[in-house]
Amino acid sequence: MEGIHNFAAFLGGLSFVLFFIGLISPEKVIWFGKNKTRINVLKIYGSAIILLMIIMSITPKPVSETYEEGLSDFRSGNFEQAVSHLSSVKDRKEDYKDTNKYLTKAQQLGSDSYKRAQWFYNKAEKASRLGNFEKAIELASSGLDTFNESEIDAKSKKILSNIREVLNTAKKYEESFGDKIYVKGDKVNIRKGPSTEYDPIRSVERGDKLYKIREKNGWFQVENTDNEFGWIYGPLTMGSKEWEAQKKAEQRRSVAKSVAYAAAKNVIRRRLKSPSTADFPFFSVGHTKYIGDKTYLIRSYVDAQNSFGATVRINYSVKLKNTKDEWDVLNVRMQER
Repeated sequence: MEGIHNFAAFLGGLSFVLFFIGLISPEKVIWFGKNKTRINVLKIYGSAIILLMIIMSITPKPVSETYEEGLSDFRSGNFEQAVSHLSSVKDRKEDYKDTNKYLTKAQQLGSDSYKRAQWFYNKAEKASRLGNFEKAIELASSGLDTFNESEIDAKSKKILSNIREVLNTAKKYEESFGDKIYVKGDKVNIRKGPSTEYDPIRSVERGDKLYKIREKNGWFQVENTDNEFGWIYGPLTMGSKEWEAQKKAEQRRSVAKSVAYAAAKNVIRRRLKSPSTADFPFFSVGHTKYIGDKTYLIRSYVDAQNSFGATVRINYSVKLKNTKDEWDVLNVRMQER
């Protein structure tokens, strides 16, 4: 049965790949018949994916995968789920020797709220001591959620007090440890010292969070969320307010572009010989460009039937201007491939 699960997982992954390829170019994944459209891609590969997911849900996962999920659940404090996963592999202890140890511990922690809270406290206190304040806050908060009101006694109050102390300390250091800054460039090096003469330690991506410690000659000494220290060139970073403003602006631009794209589709649909057969690609930010003065340029394509009933692909560009919640059509170009 595990072999069936693995085979279904393989076919499911392959179907996902073909599904997304088909949304772009249906003719590449539909090899028979004349109706090589995205609707048929959805029907064929969507049905296959759903069927394979059903097969995977009713066949057992590989023992190794179930074992790793059980360990992951245990380490994250999800003891009920850990018991469920580890119980299913306990008969294979010759292959997974630590199963009974983790299973017994998970059962104890799952049934004893005091021990469970103590476990969260120890983990949170260690994370806070190592400077991983975000993790400490997460663990301490989970520890506080461990108890029901009816379970709180004198012993429980003590551990809850300890957890709150760790939580408050972690929050205080998280807020005051240093200014939060975010990477502005797409791929930026963190170096051993404050100039390009120093070797890179690692690279960071746009939006990665860092903590600024001090500044020297336009370079910032920083610590990342993995407690690694280094130097990054200041102009390649931005503050929290700028980062939040950029995210909100990007979201607004994305929404505006999707609305402009929908308007352009309506413009093109009205110009087709057979509008009901129109098959447009899904919206992509790359299809739409804002060119200023509330004006957008949309470049894309549509598959539709021509006067002879043959499905053809038509490239098009539409320039639209938004005026008082309406779209003025400035220019339309269409070219059949």
